[in-house]
Amino acid sequence: MENKVNRASGTASGMQHITRAGCLGTGHSAENEQRFPMVTGGASGAIQHTATTRPRHGSTQQQETQPVETVSLATLGTTKTGKPRQRIQWSEEINTFIMRQYYIITKLETIKIGYRRELHDRFTRQYLEMEISEQRIADQRWAIITKGLLSKPWLEEIRTQVAENFKEANLNAKE
Repeated sequence: MENKVNRASGTASGMQHITRAGCLGTGHSAENEQRFPMVTGGASGAIQHTATTRPRHGSTQQQETQPVETVSLATLGTTKTGKPRQRIQWSEEINTFIMRQYYIITKLETIKIGYRRELHDRFTRQYLEMEISEQRIADQRWAIITKGLLSKPWLEEIRTQVAENFKEANLNAKE
């Protein structure tokens, strides 16, 4: 692909560009809009952004192309700590564990305050290899309920099992 900027249109031939509004496109933009073509190149395979500004209406100023930023592909998709960002596969087993522990900790949702720390502690003891924040586990519990990641009958079954365990524990405590 040729990396020269077409002075008439303000974009490189055959390249995509990012407009000032942040939209990715390949067509012409409004007269006063800035365009930032994306060019890949170099031995590292880094993305090199070049900025092209179009002259304002009625201006005789010459158009300039200058390098703006080089971004290494290795830094794309990383966390703040530099670790590669990966999507977690939340299995039915993990979701079931979260909901079962949530029902136990909240005593079948009768005490909803302060469950997050205990749920996180239990989760990290069970799944040592997963480094998940307290907030993310709480968000997953919310997603399980609102998005139906576990069916309503299965959630009721888990709730029933936890209730039976509480009854057995109460009977054993009275003896």
